[in-house]
Amino acid sequence: MKMYKLFDEFCPGINEEIAGFADELNIPTIQVLYYAMSYLRPGCSQMTVLPSKTKNGHTLLGRNYDFDDKMEEMTFSTTRIKGKYARIGSSIMQFGRGDGMNEHGLAVSQTSAGLPVGNFEFAVKPAIVGLQFWAVIRSVLENCKDVDEAIQWTKQMPIAIILTCW
Repeated sequence: MKMYKLFDEFCPGINEEIAGFADELNIPTIQVLYYAMSYLRPGCSQMTVLPSKTKNGHTLLGRNYDFDDKMEEMTFSTTRIKGKYARIGSSIMQFGRGDGMNEHGLAVSQTSAGLPVGNFEFAVKPAIVGLQFWAVIRSVLENCKDVDEAIQWTKQMPIAIILTCW
């Protein structure tokens, strides 16, 4: 199994220690929570097709969602607020956005590799006091025309999670 090989290569000895622990409890090693919490596989995926590659000259943004309807709203919204850029995208917590595109063609999408960050049970606790990703994405879409503006905008924000987007 890839997980065991990865631990053998980069964490020598841990597989044997976990095997001994599991033997004493008379359970399979795969049931030891350490593995589930330490071996992370990306789930959500996304893609963008640039205007130069589409027949109609439009940018296309596609993605999948790995969570079910108990964890995701599964709502797609169009928002037009006076003084802000119009945008379309998936909503999170009604007012936040998990992804989207604004009237200028700026598209933003995020994925994570593991449990969500937050102040709720089973979430990874935030590293700093700051904004959750859905507030950041909404703010970028409604206030920025292009990638350069988005980078400058987000560099000023306290973001409670680490975004790897450039």
